[in-house]
Amino acid sequence: MTATTLTAGTGNIPFDQTGGQTLAVTTSTTTGNIVITNAGANLTATTVTAGGAGNDVTLTTTTSGNVLAGNVSAADLATITAAGTSSSWKAR
Repeated sequence: MTATTLTAGTGNIPFDQTGGQTLAVTTSTTTGNIVITNAGANLTATTVTAGGAGNDVTLTTTTSGNVLAGNVSAADLATITAAGTSSSWKAR
């Protein structure tokens, strides 16, 4: 599945996919958190931007799958957790 553009001027973007299909996303907020989860397959984050003070990006795969991160930025914290490689990465 490809979510070409998920955009919120103000507000959070939660997106949770199940079913073991790969997911590619491009998403942004002016002010808000972005939380994207994919169960059982890879998650490709081409461009993910959470703007506004105190806003975070969280990208996660569960049960299996890797996170392939392109341009990911958050005003506060970016957290990437991949079940496929059993690793986590956080940056401020």
